Amino acid sequence: MVRRHGWELRPDWEEVKIELMRRANAAKFDQHSWLSAVLTAELIEASPTDAFWGTAPYGDGLNWAGRILSEIRDRLRG
Repeated sequence: MVRRHGWELRPDWEEVKIELMRRANAAKFDQHSWLSAVLTAELIEASPTDAFWGTAPYGDGLNWAGRILSEIRDRLRG
């Protein structure tokens, strides 16, 4: 999407993207605690095109979006 719209990624994106996603999701769930109730099952970003944030077309992606949400769920449950 970034390239399609002509946007530039920040130069250190590869180094900071996971931590930024952690902080953004943590802020969302800290502000809306009722959302944590829906974080019950294994969390998967079933993106057929994104092998980093999602599972990619064959389920072999890294699923970082789901992994970060799982970390937040575990933190909220203490």
